[in-house]
Amino acid sequence: MKNKGLKVLTGVLAAVSIFTMAGGLAVGAAVVKGERAGYEANFKAKLTEDEVLKIAREDADLKEKETDRSRVKLDYDDGILSYDVEFYSGNKEYDYEIDANSGEILKVDYEIEREFQEPYGSAEAKVSIEEATKTALAQVSGATEKELRIKADYDDGRLIYEGDILHDNVEYEFEISAETGKILSWESEKHSFWD
Repeated sequence: MKNKGLKVLTGVLAAVSIFTMAGGLAVGAAVVKGERAGYEANFKAKLTEDEVLKIAREDADLKEKETDRSRVKLDYDDGILSYDVEFYSGNKEYDYEIDANSGEILKVDYEIEREFQEPYGSAEAKVSIEEATKTALAQVSGATEKELRIKADYDDGRLIYEGDILHDNVEYEFEISAETGKILSWESEKHSFWD
């Protein structure tokens, strides 16, 4: 009889332990889910990418049609949710950091990119810069000339075209032979929220 009572008591204790653990896991999962939801809520910006791009363009005194190769990325740094905004106008690169909630410009920088001015040495090329442009754009479905920068350069004594394409948050860098028109190198890097 004592053994039977001991077995029942052991069974009851085991059942209580299992229910307690299951309840604890459910509560723990709810807490983790709640923490994650709070974490994700911290990354909700009041302003959209288009709105901060407009703020940056207005600050640079540029119209949308005067800019190209725009890239906007949400970033969380030092407790501040902000957008990193980059765009080009001619040979100038503009970089902004804008508060994602207030629209305040936190940082601005621009530089003249001399290397992407008019190509030099292309008179010696058997392949024109226009042909190299078509070759590069053919590699990226949907890319346009507005998203491409290309220049002629000498590399190890040979004339090449080098450049990049920024399309759908992917940056493609390439080199094309000015002698044959063949792609010598091609690299791509995806730019995402977590960069």
